[in-house]
Amino acid sequence: MIARLLSWSIAKTVTVTMKEFSLAPDKSSAPAGTIHFVADNKGMDVHELVLLKTDLAQDMLPLDAMGDVDEAAPGVKNMGEVEDVAPGKTGEFTVENVTAGKYVLICNISMMEGGMVEHHYTLGMHTPFTVQ
Repeated sequence: MIARLLSWSIAKTVTVTMKEFSLAPDKSSAPAGTIHFVADNKGMDVHELVLLKTDLAQDMLPLDAMGDVDEAAPGVKNMGEVEDVAPGKTGEFTVENVTAGKYVLICNISMMEGGMVEHHYTLGMHTPFTVQ
């Protein structure tokens, strides 16, 4: 319990504002270690925030047969996420032992809208993130 509290107190916090169809982190990088992400949904749709470790470009992540980012594809590692953040709400997750490297923050939600499926990632909900 004490170690968990200590890890929480030294976590770097990154707040990401989510809305249709963008992600805007308050920092584009953080030091290696424990990182706490706050997903602030300012949009009108449900969104999620996913941290992926990858050397791939933010807009070139592999898609699965449904058109969503394949979070288990070679060269992509899901480090943590918070799902289904309702409009006007926030969600949070903490990732421990994050190593230096390139990452991408995405919303990987798909939903029916006007008779078509909206894939939030392909509509622009992605941004690079660096851990130093």
